[in-house]
Amino acid sequence: MAGCAADSFTNFSPAAFKCLAAKAAKYGVKIEGDSGSAGASGFTISWNYDRAGSKLTIQCTKKPIIFGCGVVRSQVKEQVQDCIASSK
Repeated sequence: MAGCAADSFTNFSPAAFKCLAAKAAKYGVKIEGDSGSAGASGFTISWNYDRAGSKLTIQCTKKPIIFGCGVVRSQVKEQVQDCIASSK
């Protein structure tokens, strides 16, 4: 199992972070605290949320080999962008 490159998002509000944590929980991933690492179903993500700078950095650090990083990162970006849009 290999990891993927990190992605960073700016203008990320506390409401968007709460949204993302709720979305992740649906997949069994508990995002607790502004930084950390959690996993489920062979995937592990790490994140760092800078509340003062409104910036989220998120990375899939472990994934099943059958999933390419492009697919994983695309899904992460889609969920993050959805939370950014819904929190405005």
